Amino acid sequence: MKTNKNIEINWVLKNTGVFKKIIPTIKKFYGMNYYLLSVDDDWIYNKEYIKTMLYYIQKYKSDSFCLGKSKVIGNRMIYESNSFDYDFITKLTDEIINLKISDFYIYYYLKKKKKSLSHHQPKYLKKFMRQYNPISPNSGRKNGKYSRKHINKAIRLIKKIIF
Repeated sequence: MKTNKNIEINWVLKNTGVFKKIIPTIKKFYGMNYYLLSVDDDWIYNKEYIKTMLYYIQKYKSDSFCLGKSKVIGNRMIYESNSFDYDFITKLTDEIINLKISDFYIYYYLKKKKKSLSHHQPKYLKKFMRQYNPISPNSGRKNGKYSRKHINKAIRLIKKIIF
């Protein structure tokens, strides 16, 4: 773990998806005022990336912000600390975690909690990040996309959850 007065990095050694990246941070800082920025280790981020993400979440006055065209959750997200109540963690099951459907779970959670999720893709997005390892194992995806069967299973599981 590396720290300075403004930033703390929580390294996760095992590639277990977005949940395992953000849950330890939510638990550690629960009740405090902070921004949670989710990044991947197989992307290279421009030195202005953090400043850009802070700019956009503040500009759109959002609880969460995604740098991109669609509301895909993952490596281009920043969240306000108030985005997640403790039930975000307590309602997770091993099945949901192991399916690697964090995108769906987080989107559904934010929607149910009436939290705002803004997104924007500037024309110069590639200037802020680029992938350097195009081969990234993800059991739920086929050629970088979720299969229809996987999506339907995720939706059925998540819709059973009452927040």
